[in-house]
Amino acid sequence: MDEAKIAQLRALTQQHTRVKESYLCVSAEPEEAWYALIQALGRKTAYLEIARTANALYEAQIGRPFLFSDACLAFEIGYHVDAYLWAKGYAHCWPHITALAFPKSVLIRHCKDVDISERDTGNLPQRLLFGYKKGIRDCYRGTERDPFFRKSRGKT
Repeated sequence: MDEAKIAQLRALTQQHTRVKESYLCVSAEPEEAWYALIQALGRKTAYLEIARTANALYEAQIGRPFLFSDACLAFEIGYHVDAYLWAKGYAHCWPHITALAFPKSVLIRHCKDVDISERDTGNLPQRLLFGYKKGIRDCYRGTERDPFFRKSRGKT
């Protein structure tokens, strides 16, 4: 593992992530820097590290972990960043098949900022595409913070 590249990715993530209660947003710009680090580290490693760093920043500022697991965040971040980079002309980035239904101009506008809200669990298309139900962090599963927990049935 290239620790220097990981450190660069963490610094870039911290610099381009905004958080507030129940919300985090990672900007896909500057795209050249993101692209270089994602190519150097590999998609899976890079997106998981971005997710971990964004969650650590969220936890430090808000005082609790974000609702969705690092794996769930990594998938959604990867979905948006891949679509954004592909739409910007980076040939080695291939978006998720569902993103191909949109014109590149729409992808650039909608995927530049990866905004993830804990309230998105109520949005059926997002919930299904990004796997929110399975992506609930273990510390919240089956508690009042789990939006899929049904107290009367005692299960999600």
